[in-house]
Amino acid sequence: MSPLNFRDLREQNTTVRDMTALLPLPATMLVDGTPEQVNVQITSASYFDVLGVEAARGRTFLSEEDQGKGGYPVAVVSHAFWTTALAGDPQVIGRTVTLNAYPFTVVGVTPPGFKGTFAFSDPEQIWIPLSMRDQLVPAQFRSFFEERRPLIFQVYGRLARETTLEQARADLEVIGTRLATQYPADNEGRSVDIAPLADGVLGIDQRQTPTCSSPAASPATRRSGSASPSARAASASSANS
Repeated sequence: MSPLNFRDLREQNTTVRDMTALLPLPATMLVDGTPEQVNVQITSASYFDVLGVEAARGRTFLSEEDQGKGGYPVAVVSHAFWTTALAGDPQVIGRTVTLNAYPFTVVGVTPPGFKGTFAFSDPEQIWIPLSMRDQLVPAQFRSFFEERRPLIFQVYGRLARETTLEQARADLEVIGTRLATQYPADNEGRSVDIAPLADGVLGIDQRQTPTCSSPAASPATRRSGSASPSARAASASSANS
């Protein structure tokens, strides 16, 4: 899904309690002076809350940490990344990792076994808030975040209470049709769909459309240790027809 369409779907829908966007990409990290490629996922701050995942150490992202540009150089790392790349450092919270020559402070470690929303991805992952995208995305692609055409985001959301997948699909389709009418140059021929999170995780959606999911935990009640998403997750997608 494109960033601007994601923004409008998130703001205008009435059936998905919250949505979160994700952009996976490689980055270079210095390890004992040697550059190594690592897996990074740039996400909106609500990513872990939408998935119902709580930090095993430290915390996940705060709501303000995906606002603006460049002001929140923080990182959440997977348990596998912590135990392998960072040697299980017991003082990992507050430690600096350098990605693409830019320092990020580790604020959290995910529970064992969590590696994000891609079933077959490497377990060693780093999550960075959207506010830090310019520090990691190549310069020629940075304008995509202000555009409606590039389909760069995977999108996940949590359904509102007592909302069915069919109701959410109908709601998002109406918004998608409206956006196609308002922005025909970018959205003509596009549609919006929604699927259970498990389908998105396994890559069943062959159109590679955006995703909406439904697990969650509010920042105020977040506790340590939860690894599995709740059953009300869904994946939403936007693709060319």
